[in-house]
Amino acid sequence: MRLLERIGVVGFYLAWPAFYLYLKHSERTRIIVVWQGKILVLRNWLSDGRWSLPGGGLHSGEDPLEGAVRELREETGIRTERDSLEEIGTGRYRLHGLAYPFRSYVLRLQVAPITRRQRIEVSRIALLSPNELVSKQTSPDVLMSLELLERQHPDFLLQ
Repeated sequence: MRLLERIGVVGFYLAWPAFYLYLKHSERTRIIVVWQGKILVLRNWLSDGRWSLPGGGLHSGEDPLEGAVRELREETGIRTERDSLEEIGTGRYRLHGLAYPFRSYVLRLQVAPITRRQRIEVSRIALLSPNELVSKQTSPDVLMSLELLERQHPDFLLQ
């Protein structure tokens, strides 16, 4: 982990009470972006240092699908239409005493993603195989989203 990411982890835990209050009443989205069997993941500057999926909180009154499209564009620069995303289910994030609902979507890309990370929020973007996403390095909502995808489409990542 890079030095700035380590500083972000310390900042995350110092700011945890504020995050807890902010996040506990929010609904969030997660997008599994798949290209050639690999998953696009990112690390946020201010986080617990685990890999996460693109996605985030919904604005007041925002449609979850529109929020997913917006968050994907904001965090990675990937532009897509709402009908390119398939909802694969919902989960509940539980970590560090916090729990909130999230909706998971999947997007299969036919060409290599050209990403542009949001420098304010995202420290790193990578394409990793599902086997590389071990639980100690990966946020629980990523693993839950992959389980939802596996239940709905058992061979999706093999295609």
